[in-house]
Amino acid sequence: MNTPSKEEISEKYSKLIALLKDLKSSNGGFFYLKNLTKKDKRIPKRGVYLFFDEAEGYIDKEGEIPRIVRVGTHGMFPGNKKSRLFNRLNSHKSNSSNSVFRKHIGRAIINKNGLNCPNWDIEKGGLWKLDGGYKEVQNLVSEYIEKLPFLVFELDGDESNNFNYDKRDKKETEWIELLCHAKKFGLVNPSRVWLEFARLAQRPTFECGLWNVDKVIL
Repeated sequence: MNTPSKEEISEKYSKLIALLKDLKSSNGGFFYLKNLTKKDKRIPKRGVYLFFDEAEGYIDKEGEIPRIVRVGTHGMFPGNKKSRLFNRLNSHKSNSSNSVFRKHIGRAIINKNGLNCPNWDIEKGGLWKLDGGYKEVQNLVSEYIEKLPFLVFELDGDESNNFNYDKRDKKETEWIELLCHAKKFGLVNPSRVWLEFARLAQRPTFECGLWNVDKVIL
């Protein structure tokens, strides 16, 4: 696999920024998890989402698009007919057992504030119910994540092509890798505050400036 040049990455990054501006304009602004509802017809059945952090500054000259901090999709296996983008986003809103995004942020919050929540990383089994600090951490994660604006990019299909599973997988990979390369070339600059907070989640991949683990290039 050939390493892309700075010029190539810069061109692709500029195209991504232009696309995000178009998406923001066509949607009438950003989405926020606190306002997420099934009644919002602007959320497509299937696609890729991007979260931003306004505290990180803006990646365009006009100050319209904050730095991207998470790229994701849903149902990343073929033949999942019930997988919906809304359900994935809704899990980020309220359910840490189904959202690694919430898990990562929660781990950083626990370590930053010295909270006692020993069962936070347990995926299943209901042990979290015995954890007195679990609800407090959930509330703090919600407070943090609900401030992050996001946009969605539709990529749908029919059962014959696995509802465009392959295209969603490729698009998610493409954007994560692009943002990793953009950081390497100095086109993306996570703040010291963000990096120090993300490092508390104890995942080396967050050095790329994203709350992502898979598909990250360091």
